Amino acid sequence: PSRNAAVMFSRIIAISVKELKLLLRDGAALGVLFLLPIVFVSIMTYAGVGRQGVQTVSILVVNEDQGPAAGWIIERLKKDRDVKIVDHVNGVAVDAAQATSTVKDPRQSHAMAMMFPKDFSERLLKGEGKGNEGVVRLVVDPAVGDESIVPYERLIRTRVMEVAAAIQMMRDSEHVLKQLAGRSAADPAVKSLMQQYVSRAGDLPGEVKPNVRMVREHPDGVERSRPMTSAEQNVPGYTIFGIFFIVQVIGNTILREKESGTIIRLLVAPVSKFEILIGKLIPFYLVNLIQVAVLFAFGALVFDMDLRDSVPGLLVVTLGTAAAANALGLLIAAVSRSTEQMGPMSGLILVVMAALGGVLIPQFEMPRLMQAISLFTPHAWALKGYQDVMVRGYGVAELGPTVGALFGFAVVFYLLALWRFRFD
Repeated sequence: PSRNAAVMFSRIIAISVKELKLLLRDGAALGVLFLLPIVFVSIMTYAGVGRQGVQTVSILVVNEDQGPAAGWIIERLKKDRDVKIVDHVNGVAVDAAQATSTVKDPRQSHAMAMMFPKDFSERLLKGEGKGNEGVVRLVVDPAVGDESIVPYERLIRTRVMEVAAAIQMMRDSEHVLKQLAGRSAADPAVKSLMQQYVSRAGDLPGEVKPNVRMVREHPDGVERSRPMTSAEQNVPGYTIFGIFFIVQVIGNTILREKESGTIIRLLVAPVSKFEILIGKLIPFYLVNLIQVAVLFAFGALVFDMDLRDSVPGLLVVTLGTAAAANALGLLIAAVSRSTEQMGPMSGLILVVMAALGGVLIPQFEMPRLMQAISLFTPHAWALKGYQDVMVRGYGVAELGPTVGALFGFAVVFYLLALWRFRFD
């Protein structure tokens, strides 16, 4: 029995050694096993996932106030570690037009723009009364959800109210002192006023109602002002994630046909290589379109997403996204030597692109460098396109640059695939 056990053990060891040698030869599989977790951890950690609400965000500030109040608020905010206040760009003060256009620009990383009007200090000094409120405007892209923006909005409100309360205390102090100055020190009313002043100063935090109003607005050109819901981030985000998994299906199908010789037999027919490859992509393209229709219908039925006015825009964005995904699938099939190599490689590419493109991590939460890198992924442009339609209220005509970028990715991927594809 012991001899049989030893033989069995030696056979197991031999099989294990063989499999280990095969695995060590498979660089793509090893890359996924070791490289993918490292890349994924790096991206998620660098982007701040797990510490939302504590990373520093950039806020543009437009200060048109002709008094000191706005300046005091800005100085207080500059001392906070959670926000980076940008009131000058290249040494020039930020103006309103620049701020509103920058907030909705995907190449920028500013969370919002804060604007103080010319009469902000003047209204605070006038005191309570209808129409005397100092107004602070917060211009926020609606594609930034409430859960991301509210913590910083609260921080701004706290600093604004601190300064407004201090100004009100100064105003009340001045009023009491003026009354005292007009009376004799022996006057009993003086003692009463002094007691009133001390009492009011001591209870100031509980009594002060600063006459400040904060207004959230959307940037010029954005039709809708409501914030993005979680469904409007997740449904298009994971739909894009699903669309691009057609890459693996395309790769597997084409590589199997190459291995079986089916593609070689097609070359005997009077068709060009271009026609063969395009003909192979059309079924997958149609599958992507159906896939998107099903997922958005699910979002509308289950999460009450209102898509009635968005169908034409969603269709245009989907056509560009599916074209990019199909062309990427063809490119990966062209550079892969086998289905075994293609699977791990495509998985790595798809996950990294999704993470960088804002599908797994909202772009607002990313550092500026990652936001810039994301523009080199079709995922980022697809997500922007869907949010332009669903959240910003853009029509088909306004989607030109975004859809153009998606079809640009498709053309580049396809030309690279056509160049690298080997039919033998």
